[in-house]
Amino acid sequence: MRVRDENLNWSDWSDAGSFEIGNPAPEVDPNPKPEDKEQVLIDKQLDAPGAGTPAVGLNVKAVAQCRQVTSHAGTVPAGLLLKDQVAASGLIAFSLLDCDRPGFDARIQLTLPAPLAKGSKLMKVSAGPDGKPVATEITTAAFAGNVVTYSVTDGGPLDEDGQRNAAIVDPVVVAAPAEVIPPVTPPSGMQPVPVGHPLMLSLAGLLMAGWAARAQRRRRA
Repeated sequence: MRVRDENLNWSDWSDAGSFEIGNPAPEVDPNPKPEDKEQVLIDKQLDAPGAGTPAVGLNVKAVAQCRQVTSHAGTVPAGLLLKDQVAASGLIAFSLLDCDRPGFDARIQLTLPAPLAKGSKLMKVSAGPDGKPVATEITTAAFAGNVVTYSVTDGGPLDEDGQRNAAIVDPVVVAAPAEVIPPVTPPSGMQPVPVGHPLMLSLAGLLMAGWAARAQRRRRA
């Protein structure tokens, strides 16, 4: 930029230059935050906790980074499920602790060795008022063949500690419908005969007469 003196002559001490008027350049953050990218926190096969329960694949993903991660499978407590349910898995539990962001979401996938029966449910296991474990259905769980998927939010209803504290604790069990033995029905065209029906009375009379005749033969012998 150059300036003129009072006589409109170019000043000797000025020089040509330029400048721009507009939005200032954005400041560069010296400590940029990493982009929110979902990462795998747990990906392992949980061994069968006992006879009659299968091994289950557990996969947990979240955008958070957690310093402590645990997972295991245990036996299902007796009486935990309803009478019309049987455990299709062991008690599956995992924890994500000391994570870098409160309120984060975790996506969980359970993989069983065989497709689940129609009507199977994923049950959340928590402590009841008396301290005993209770099971509540996770209605948001999705079933596809042998795979179950669902989500848990830190501090949400499925987070066992119920606190928004950058940690998730989640015990669950997969429940399948118990086998129901259907009542025995007579073949087509046959009807059960009531006890008081004349046919039943005649049959009873014949049996009694046969027993009496057999007793007389034994006495004569």
